[in-house]
Amino acid sequence: MAKLMKNTTPFLVGIVGGASAGKSTVCTSLMQRLVKSNKKVVVLAQSSFVKPNVPEVDLDDHPGYFLTTELIYSYRKRSN
Repeated sequence: MAKLMKNTTPFLVGIVGGASAGKSTVCTSLMQRLVKSNKKVVVLAQSSFVKPNVPEVDLDDHPGYFLTTELIYSYRKRSN
């Protein structure tokens, strides 16, 4: 973690897991540590980039379910 705190290059951290696996808890803890080290933190929740009018089926982990290009654009826009 010490090496991570000295890094000045923007980086992306992906946190994945099933329902109630603790993703939000891990994300909050990591954000707090980075902010305490004067790091800029941007959180992009993939659930904010779901394609409209997709039938509600159990495919929310399927790559075609998300607006990946928009998510990447948002990341790049905010990481500069």
